[in-house]
Amino acid sequence: MRQGRVEATSRAGGAAGSPERAGPLRILMIAYACSPNRGGEHLLGWEWVSRLATRHRVTVLTRAARLAESEGRRPDGLVMVGVDDRRFRFLRHFGTLGWYLYYWLWQIAAARLGRQLLARERFDVIHQLTFHSCRFPARLAALGNPPLIWGPVAGLERVPPSMFGVLGARAASELLRAVSNWVAPRTRSVRRALRCAHAVLVSNRDTLERLRVVCDRDYELFPANAVSLPEVESYDPGCGALELVAVGAIVRMRAYELVFAALAGLDPGRRRRVRMTFLGDGPDRPRLERRARELGLEEFVIFAGQLPRLEVLQRMRKAHLLVFPSLRDSGSSSICESMSIGLPVLALNLAGPGAMLSEGGGFLIDARSRWQVARDIRTVVERVLDDRDLLVAESRRAREAAQRLFDWNSRLRRVEALYATAAAKPAAGGSS
Repeated sequence: MRQGRVEATSRAGGAAGSPERAGPLRILMIAYACSPNRGGEHLLGWEWVSRLATRHRVTVLTRAARLAESEGRRPDGLVMVGVDDRRFRFLRHFGTLGWYLYYWLWQIAAARLGRQLLARERFDVIHQLTFHSCRFPARLAALGNPPLIWGPVAGLERVPPSMFGVLGARAASELLRAVSNWVAPRTRSVRRALRCAHAVLVSNRDTLERLRVVCDRDYELFPANAVSLPEVESYDPGCGALELVAVGAIVRMRAYELVFAALAGLDPGRRRRVRMTFLGDGPDRPRLERRARELGLEEFVIFAGQLPRLEVLQRMRKAHLLVFPSLRDSGSSSICESMSIGLPVLALNLAGPGAMLSEGGGFLIDARSRWQVARDIRTVVERVLDDRDLLVAESRRAREAAQRLFDWNSRLRRVEALYATAAAKPAAGGSS
C-alpha cells in the first residue's frame, strides 16, 4: 500500500449503522494506538472505538500494521483505515528524537487520509483519541467542520525540582524534557489545534494548567484510564502481615527506593508485619534488589517478576495497599484497576495519580523532598498497621471514585454528550 492511499477494512456490514438505534452519529476517530492484543494505550484505544461502534457508525484511522490484530473482533459499526508508515518507520531506530519525528509524520499522514475521507463521506464529528500527548497536534481541528474533539491528552507533567536527586543519571534527560514541555505546546500547529478544537479533554490538572497558559480556553478534565467495574468481594485487610504490592514497570521514575527507606525506618516489630511484592519487571530492578539487601529488607521485599495479567489481578485482590510512588505520570492503569477492585492506593500527589485519587481511594503524599516523602510514607504505613479500619474506609471510597471517574458506561455517556453538542453546533474553524 502506497503512503497516502486510503486502506479500509471492516467486517461485512461495517459501513452500515445500527438500524435499531435512531440517529447514530457518524464519527471519524484518529487512534494511532488501537489494538485488542496489546495493553496500555493500545487496548484503551481499542475499547473506545469498539464500544462506540456498537452505538454509532465509527471510522478509525490507525496504523496499517495493526489492522490484522483486530480481524474477527470488530463490531459491525466499525470501519478501520490503515495509515501507512513504511516511508518513515525507520526513524524509530534513532532514539527519542527519532520517535518524536516519527509520531509527527504519522499525524501528518493521518490528517492527509482524513481529508480524503472527508471529501468522500459525511461525518458528524471527529475525535482524535490517541496519542495521549499534547505535543502532536490534532491537525484536522483547523477544518472547523466537522467539529473535532481532542483528547484526553497529557504530557506536560514534570518532576518537582526538589526530587531530581532520586533520578540519578536520568535527571539530565528530565531537564531536556522540561525544555521540550515549554516549546512543544507553543508551536504554531499545536496552538492552532487548541484554538480550533470544539473540546479539549485533558487527563490531569498539571497539563491543563500549562495548556491554559498557552491557550486560554475551556478544557474538560477527563482522566484517560477506564475500566469495567468488576463484581468483587468485600475488602478484608485482615490482621496478619500488611501486604503492599507494586504493579507494572520497575523504572527509576517510580521512586521505590523511598518506599524502602520508609520500611527501613520502621521499628523492628512493625517491619516484621509488612511484606512488599513487585508484580512486574524493568531496568531498575537490579538496583532496587541491591538496595533492599543494603537496607536489610530481603525477607520483606519480593520480586515476583512479569506475570500473566489474570494472576496479577488475583494477587492485587489479595493485597492490602498498592504502592505507586511515581514522580511523573499522566495516569496509571494499575491505579485505575486497583480502585475498581477496592484496593487502596499510596501515591505521590502529582499529575495523574494526584487527579485520580483526589476524590479518595487511598493516601496521597506531597513531594517536597526525598526525605519528607520517605518519612510520610512511613507514617502512612504505621497508621494502617495500627488501624486497619482506615484501609476499609479507603477501599469503599476507591470503588465509589472509580464508578465516577473510570466506569466505561459513565465515560461513554459523557463523551456522547460532547459529540451531540459538537454535532449540533460545529466549531468555528479557527476564527477564534
